Amino acid sequence: MSQENVESAKRGYKMLNDALKSGELRRRVEERFDPEVVFKPAGAFPESEEVHGHDGALRFLATQMEAFGALWFEPRGFIVHVWSYRSGKVVRLEMYVSKREAFEAAGLRE
Repeated sequence: MSQENVESAKRGYKMLNDALKSGELRRRVEERFDPEVVFKPAGAFPESEEVHGHDGALRFLATQMEAFGALWFEPRGFIVHVWSYRSGKVVRLEMYVSKREAFEAAGLRE
């Protein structure tokens, strides 16, 4: 992942947090994510089915908010997110339960 994409992912977490606080989640998702974005959960979440598009992403986030009460995104070591970009927008977000699993999926070594 390029440094530019790392910075973009960091901005993505901040954007999601700000959008959750402000109630502008739909607008922000539509700005930041490709219309055909794919979310692939790790299976550790209440919603573990792959979802597609803005509506699928919003349903996924709403389910997480219901399950956890308050939702706040902060990159940590327990769930690893792999972000894929095209033309500056997120086209795929894959979630893994371990760094090893994420590296393997990306064809990398730790």
